[in-house]
Amino acid sequence: ALAAGVDGLDAIRRITRTASKYLVPTGWLLLEHGYDQVNEVRAVFEQAGFRQVCGYEDLTGRARVTEGRAA
Repeated sequence: ALAAGVDGLDAIRRITRTASKYLVPTGWLLLEHGYDQVNEVRAVFEQAGFRQVCGYEDLTGRARVTEGRAA
């Protein structure tokens, strides 16, 4: 699991900022995160320029994965 910074999202911010170096154009990035971080992670994806941002729940119904498509 990734945890960094006061809100635990520093690593996710860094990954989303640099992902375009590693993704093919319009490639998808998927990240697992804490069940209580879904809204914040969605905002991080959108601020980094990802489109079609959405999330998925785990088997217990908790939002645990967010994905987005590179611009």
